[in-house]
Amino acid sequence: MSNAPAYSIEPQNFWTDPYPDFAKMPPIAYVPELDATLITRHADIAVNEKKDGCVFFLAATGVDDGLDG
Repeated sequence: MSNAPAYSIEPQNFWTDPYPDFAKMPPIAYVPELDATLITRHADIAVNEKKDGCVFFLAATGVDDGLDG
């Protein structure tokens, strides 16, 4: 559990197209359906990824992150 504000999603819709939910979420949100805290803004990710204890997962969103070789 996180102390971030909770934001509920419809999992099937989220996996199909997460961007409508990302647009409505606060910058940092606990999503109970995923049991995860999501950071949704690029600037916040850039700051928080450097902190100890943060773990980041890349979701398959169709965006080329350049990490698959």
